Amino acid sequence: MFPRNSGYEYSNSRLFLVRKNGEELSDGVTYIKGNKALSARDTYIRCDHLSKGHYMLCTEVDWIQETEEKNYVITSYGAGKIDMYEELSDEGAHMVDRIELL
Repeated sequence: MFPRNSGYEYSNSRLFLVRKNGEELSDGVTYIKGNKALSARDTYIRCDHLSKGHYMLCTEVDWIQETEEKNYVITSYGAGKIDMYEELSDEGAHMVDRIELL
């Protein structure tokens, strides 16, 4: 990560959070919140009161062609305990497949 005024050009990114309606993805999901960032260092969503359950955080980055290191970090801040498990979709979008709010 570079300092905010370093002149580094960040790639566009999107993310959204959904709650799984059942154990299987075929049971459907409920959209909770999303956001996008155009050439910004940080992309985030703030969710004040989520109930216990299984959620999916889907993220996608449109990497600038000159980008050599294509990686990013997902963090969570809050008083509650969560567990995260990840997977990569066939289309290249990154999904935190299960976020369990305990």
